[in-house]
Amino acid sequence: MAHDFLMRLFFLEAKPEKLGEFAQVGLDNFQQSQNLEAGTLFMVSGNKQGQPTSKVVFEIYAHQKAYEEHVASGHFQRFAEFAREGFSDRQVIGLQPEVLLEKASKKTYLTGQAPHLRLARLEVKAQDTPVFKEIVAEEMQAALEKETGVLALLAGRDQAAPTVWYFFEVYADEEAYNHHRLTPHFQTYLERTAELVQDKDLLVFEDGRLISKGFLQEWL
Repeated sequence: MAHDFLMRLFFLEAKPEKLGEFAQVGLDNFQQSQNLEAGTLFMVSGNKQGQPTSKVVFEIYAHQKAYEEHVASGHFQRFAEFAREGFSDRQVIGLQPEVLLEKASKKTYLTGQAPHLRLARLEVKAQDTPVFKEIVAEEMQAALEKETGVLALLAGRDQAAPTVWYFFEVYADEEAYNHHRLTPHFQTYLERTAELVQDKDLLVFEDGRLISKGFLQEWL
C-alpha cells in the first residue's frame, strides 16, 4: 500500500524579544490546524532544554495537498508573517517517513502540561538500513503494545542525507520514558543495533505543544 505522508523538521532560532509573540501566533496556528485541517496529522513544537529561543517544530501531513492547504490557510500566513521578523535562523529538514506508530486517539496538548517529548538523531551505515529499520519497527511496535506510557514513536530519514535517522518520541511523562528504557524489548533493540549506529544525539523538549489526529499506525 502506497503512502504519501509528508514529514518535516524545523530548527528555529527565535529573537528573544519575539518569544511572547511566537507563543501567541504558534498557539493559534496549532489550534486552527487541529480544528480545520483534516490532513494535518501531527504537529509538535517546543524548545531545546534550557534554551528558550532554540525552537524545534515537527510536522506530519497526510500528503502534499494537505500541506499546501495548511500553507495557504490564514492562520499559517499569520505565522509566516511573524517568522519573517521573529527568527534569526531557520533550518528545514525534509524527512522520508519510515515507521510511524502512535496510540490511536486524538491528542491535544496546547495550554496545559505537555507529555514528555524527545528527539533523537542517529546515523546508520547505508548498507545497514534495511536490517536497522526492521529492528526499529519491531521494538516500536512492542513498546506501543506493551507500554501504556508510550504515546507515539515516529521515525524518518533525512531526505538529503539518507544515513541520518530522526526519532520523535512521546511519553506520558518522564517516568514512562525511564520505564521504557528498562524494558526487555528496548534492551534488545540496543543490543541488536549497537554495531549499526555510528553516531547519536538526543534532545529533550521544554514548553512543548502537541496535536495529533491519532491516525499514525504505519510501518511504511
